[in-house]
Amino acid sequence: MKVFTPSAAVRLTIGLCFMVAVCAGLPLILSPGRSVKKDISAPQFVLAETGISVTDGWIEVESGDEHGGFVGDGETFAIFQLTLAAIDDLVDSAPPWSAEWQEGPVPGEIGFHCKFGTDGVAFGGPNEEAGSYSGNESLVRLLGSQDVLFDAKERCCDSIPWHNGHLIVIDLKSKKVWLSVWDF
Repeated sequence: MKVFTPSAAVRLTIGLCFMVAVCAGLPLILSPGRSVKKDISAPQFVLAETGISVTDGWIEVESGDEHGGFVGDGETFAIFQLTLAAIDDLVDSAPPWSAEWQEGPVPGEIGFHCKFGTDGVAFGGPNEEAGSYSGNESLVRLLGSQDVLFDAKERCCDSIPWHNGHLIVIDLKSKKVWLSVWDF
């Protein structure tokens, strides 16, 4: 006794394969990469993500959007060189996400997510000892410096702290501002 006709068996097999693909997340894997910055300028990106207006005295050094990994993971960043007057105005203003600018160094659980167009950094240390940054020398100096001010916003969930976030760093010595928005 036949349970299915040959054509019904083929349709059932195709349907089951489709269901497995949908349940396995094939649409996520094949989806185009997310892009935070999209087609906006670096000054527009800073304004959209922080509420800070890029005014006279801000010169773009570098920016990029490196989303597109597995399910669109990645980072969008912008780096600006500021005049002394612009850096003073920024430091005197309220930070985007907290009541006050925080003094460096940037905590490792935050900073290690940011690459700013480089190979990035790692953070760690022996058990029960303070960790330190390693990797790209300029980022190690920036994120590990006590001469920076920063503000950060975590955008994920309690079970995965800092999985997605925002970080803005003001390097007082070089008069540069670094903004990173990441999704991992």
